[in-house]
Amino acid sequence: MIDAVIATLRKGWCKKLAAVNAYGDQVDARDPNACAWCLVGAVKATLDFRDGYNLLHALDELIKPEFECLAYFNDACNNVDEVILFLEMASCRLNLS
Repeated sequence: MIDAVIATLRKGWCKKLAAVNAYGDQVDARDPNACAWCLVGAVKATLDFRDGYNLLHALDELIKPEFECLAYFNDACNNVDEVILFLEMASCRLNLS
């Protein structure tokens, strides 16, 4: 599950918006023209509603109290590698893949 989200983020990563197209315009995370996603957008683009909701909730609990929410965490990161490292550590901690 997390591996699929990481694969989506490796295609492209953004801040401040769930997803953007090649022109940098905001699009829905599941829009076929999306080419970069934030952490939350990548989960929404990759997983179905139930799995996505459950994963977002679990990840959100891992980043508190340092960050209020996953969007703030994503936007505080300097690059996608920091987001991916968090996901890899979360995968181990939550026993997910």
